[in-house]
Amino acid sequence: MSRPAFLVEGLMEQRFIQSICPGTKVVTIGCNGRDAPMKTVALFILKHLRLMKDRFYPVYIWLDREGRDRAAIQLIDELTTEIKSSGFSDFVIGMPDRHTETWILHDWELITSRCSTPPVRPVTIEGSFGKSLLRKFLPEYTEVIMGVELLKSANVARIYESSPSFALFADQINMRCWWLEKIKPPSISEPSAPSPLN
Repeated sequence: MSRPAFLVEGLMEQRFIQSICPGTKVVTIGCNGRDAPMKTVALFILKHLRLMKDRFYPVYIWLDREGRDRAAIQLIDELTTEIKSSGFSDFVIGMPDRHTETWILHDWELITSRCSTPPVRPVTIEGSFGKSLLRKFLPEYTEVIMGVELLKSANVARIYESSPSFALFADQINMRCWWLEKIKPPSISEPSAPSPLN
């Protein structure tokens, strides 16, 4: 029977997962991904994967693209290669383009419902610096409190339809979670025997 775990970049993502998937192991990576190269990020991730070996699988890795010049999919490919070169294979990488807040912005109706004066929708949301935009639209925005609440309240189907980076990650998540049920039916088959991380 699978026992998934999450490696996440920040406290917002950690608290969000803990609130929608009680009992799921969620660990912060311990590396600020703002501009760290994927080789460096991989070293931090591998440390946690070694500790989780044979106890948790799959491991879902969630970190932001931040201000890096390369496309999110290229960064995912590079990080995947770095991790697999150390013998680990039972993991999935999700990378918001550019912040987790960017995913929240894809539910524009949610954002406008929280603003006293409806803001002008950005021409492009995917690839925008979502954290800065949210603070512009909602000056009271805080990641670990309001960020978690907004993400939980967001229409996940709307995000899935308009955010390629979210859809790519969501399509690879194979665990029961009420938040994802609008896009993934709760009929997940689990392996009959543990699958090791490497």
